[in-house]
Amino acid sequence: MPPEPNAVTPRDIFLSAHLSKEAAAGFLERCGLRDGAAADEHLQQLAEDLTPRLALGNLAGLLFDTLSTTPDPDAAVVGFCRYVATRTPQAGFIGNLHADPRMLEILTQILGTSPFLSEILIRNPEYLHWLRRELDGAPPDRAAYDEEVDRRLDATQSVENQVNALKRLHRREMLRVAARDVFGMLNRETLTTTTTQLSDLADALVDGVLRLAVAEHTARYGPLPGRFAVIGMGKLGGVDLNYSSDIDLIYLYDVPAGAAGDAHHRYQRLGRRLTTLLSEHTDEGYLYRVDMRLRPMGGRGNLVYSLQQSAQYYESLGETFERFALLKARPIAGDRALGEKFVELVAPFVYRKYLDHAAIEELGRYKARADREHARHGDLDRNVKEGRGGIREIELFAQVFLLLYGGDQPALRTGHTLTALEQLGSHG
Repeated sequence: MPPEPNAVTPRDIFLSAHLSKEAAAGFLERCGLRDGAAADEHLQQLAEDLTPRLALGNLAGLLFDTLSTTPDPDAAVVGFCRYVATRTPQAGFIGNLHADPRMLEILTQILGTSPFLSEILIRNPEYLHWLRRELDGAPPDRAAYDEEVDRRLDATQSVENQVNALKRLHRREMLRVAARDVFGMLNRETLTTTTTQLSDLADALVDGVLRLAVAEHTARYGPLPGRFAVIGMGKLGGVDLNYSSDIDLIYLYDVPAGAAGDAHHRYQRLGRRLTTLLSEHTDEGYLYRVDMRLRPMGGRGNLVYSLQQSAQYYESLGETFERFALLKARPIAGDRALGEKFVELVAPFVYRKYLDHAAIEELGRYKARADREHARHGDLDRNVKEGRGGIREIELFAQVFLLLYGGDQPALRTGHTLTALEQLGSHG
């Protein structure tokens, strides 16, 4: 005798021999799924063998309660079935989920929140147990990421294997950061922690890849004649990196007087190799999309400039948009002293002690051009990034005031948008 539709229990989905497909679909839709029939088909395929079916029957009540709390229960069901199919023995793993509801919650929330995170977890099933241990602990800082990068680089020898090891680290840590975001409350503290972790991770990875590129270059061509630094720009420089951001970089070098005449060409070669290692696709994916267009002369110039060339460029040819861009300049890798010297040298170009009417009018023209560019995106009423009051406009608001007052009030200077808004508010 089949159960009445409203009398279906979670265990019936797996253990009732008389439950109709229609009744199963109806039960699953009452649990919050949009397509109960499709979900039931996935679940029945997972429960094809008897032992996993019995284990799923025991888990069913907890499973459906947990699935119903996810942002997308349909995606969570599909992901759950795909994930469990990777585990051996399946029944034993399902039993572990029954014994550890927190692990089940972590699994289903991630699977029901983001296809990107789901793919990381399904392709790397061992990450779940690691995440269960790490999720409630303190998040890593830059020093911890540096130590982990060093450990992975020391564990293998070839550059290809070392870069792939860093790609696996990047993938795992993206999962950790996002999981903390998923389980955190969306407030200022959580947002800042998330962007800081993503930026710290990128800093450490860029520095690790730079060390690989330098070692490879030195082995082939001999020691480099000077110092090399990587400047983070954009969201990375402002410690505002998000999950899908490109990384905007500037490379620079400094050599002593009388250095070998081929120094410039060698640093171009190093810069090209660094960019390739960061952005090329392998079986392990890629680390970051790298954007070098904020360097002096943009895409028209050399990839790498000396410290002196960079300072001369901004002094003589720098444009208003570059003042905005350099607000976020931050040394992230390589020779830290060289990077700090660059920031010091460009500060008078960025922050002017006195602004005449021409400079203020130029800022106004820049704002008008930015508004016209944003309008090209069409209907902006619901565009969180480009619309009125959106991310871009808030950033531009903060940047204009930093350029207006940062020269006279050094305490205002920061590349981090939320910090800039707080400081501007506190200074009236």
